[in-house]
Amino acid sequence: MLACDLPYLDARTLDVLIAARDPQRVATAFRSSHDGLPEPLCAIYEPRALEGVRAHVAGGRNCPRKFLINADTKLLDQPDARALDNVNTVAEYGHAMESLVPNDAPAREIRVQYYALLREQAGRSDETLSTRSRTPRELYAELRARYPFTLPVEMLRVAVNAEFGDWAQPLKAGDAVVFIPPVAGG
Repeated sequence: MLACDLPYLDARTLDVLIAARDPQRVATAFRSSHDGLPEPLCAIYEPRALEGVRAHVAGGRNCPRKFLINADTKLLDQPDARALDNVNTVAEYGHAMESLVPNDAPAREIRVQYYALLREQAGRSDETLSTRSRTPRELYAELRARYPFTLPVEMLRVAVNAEFGDWAQPLKAGDAVVFIPPVAGG
């Protein structure tokens, strides 16, 4: 079983899990690097675990971690302490994506459009620039160093490729980014 929200999971961790599999046990799982308890969403459950899982659920229990605690589970130490850290919020996703992109990422061409006050402060309505910024937040910080922008990120919206986005989403070569200031009127 493997959760879909494990951005730090790597091949080495999976190789360790597969190599240590014990088919004589109900399951093989990692011990959490945070609390030492079994990590149920990166584990190998043997076919005979099905009966135990059914009984666990029929008994009104739905926590897979508690199932592993009470089952004959082989527990392994994680080779990388953060490999099974999961992502549950947009902010956690952004942080994970930023940390997974190398700081020395190659420069890429990004098209930026400016509206209202930002257009006045930049002295232009758009430009294409070469940047190493990994996210819209980093790109805006880079542009604030270049232009006399007075608006903080908290007052702006960002759109990437014509869709509202998150300040922490990864940027790719060829992206079109628009920083949208508050608009007066109605």
